[in-house]
Amino acid sequence: MNLENNYNTNNIPNVIQYGEDGFGHQLEGIFGIIGMHVEKKVNYIFNFPRRFKFAHKNVDEKCVIYMNDCMKKLTDFYSQPPFNNLQRKHKHEVWKIPKEIDKNKVYSLDNAFFEPTEQLIKASPIIKDIFGKNNPNLPKPSYEENIDSVVIHVRLGDAAKRQAELSLLYNIITYYYETQKDSTLIIHTNGEIPFNECERLKIHNENTHVLQVLSDFIHAKTLIISESSLSIAASWLCDDKTKIIGPSYDKYNLKKRIRPDFIKYKDVIKK
Repeated sequence: MNLENNYNTNNIPNVIQYGEDGFGHQLEGIFGIIGMHVEKKVNYIFNFPRRFKFAHKNVDEKCVIYMNDCMKKLTDFYSQPPFNNLQRKHKHEVWKIPKEIDKNKVYSLDNAFFEPTEQLIKASPIIKDIFGKNNPNLPKPSYEENIDSVVIHVRLGDAAKRQAELSLLYNIITYYYETQKDSTLIIHTNGEIPFNECERLKIHNENTHVLQVLSDFIHAKTLIISESSLSIAASWLCDDKTKIIGPSYDKYNLKKRIRPDFIKYKDVIKK
């Protein structure tokens, strides 16, 4: 009996997430494909042997350990057998998977950005449990957890041009600093911003380890995200009571990739 082929009894493709982009890009891609797996649209081979590799300089082997630990927990949760004999075929996008699938292949995908949000909602409990606060490989947040923390992602660098509401984001930071006197603002950025550190405003630069950034995001009382996969993915790992604020525009299916109860930038500052 071929255990690998008999495990996937439905006519659905075997898939994995695969890419060498940034940590956040791959994390969001994994979440999207888990959503497809939960919806039984694909068979995500969590234990398929692959080497995680990430772009950007604030990553190291700790990120690989984090990802491998999550894949092991997903393998155990779904009681998957070994799938070592499947051949990988890279397709990059979901829609490029052939209609006539080969059960002896695993199709590798870069992302699932255009899948229905409902799939992520359905998968949210398992995603949050395995990748979120309970994960032992995540460090504690850089701030005290009992404070009213407003954590902000200002994604610049190679992604600066796609931040279509950057000036509005800066206005929101100023608004929160001036009106929320009991809050502490923590900004994570990889570029130059028009703010300076002070007692209630902390700034972390691009050298901050990405797992520390992720931890700060998901422990926030309020999380203000950028058009960035890292903070988009974090929106699904936060507590339900965390206030999420994100871009007002919809580009590259952005609105459907963020946790659906988020507040748009343009609705934060009332005239």
